[in-house]
Amino acid sequence: MRKSLTGLFANNRVEFLGRADDMDSLQILGDTAVMVAKFSVSGRPKDPTGAPFLFSGRTMIVYVRDAHSPTGWLTYREMIVPETK
Repeated sequence: MRKSLTGLFANNRVEFLGRADDMDSLQILGDTAVMVAKFSVSGRPKDPTGAPFLFSGRTMIVYVRDAHSPTGWLTYREMIVPETK
């Protein structure tokens, strides 16, 4: 995964698109929270002959409370479902 992401960022200008209102739901139950949201990531290759791309879908992220985290929450698990056309 590290190698793949390093290559992505080294060879492309990547922009994470999204707004706070793209969140479908947020449920907090004690020390666990589950968020479901839409996301999009666009990329433009640094090589001028490369084609731009757009990757969109939905994500579900499970957070757990953690006193050592600056935000008070840690990502426990993230699942991504790509958009189908």
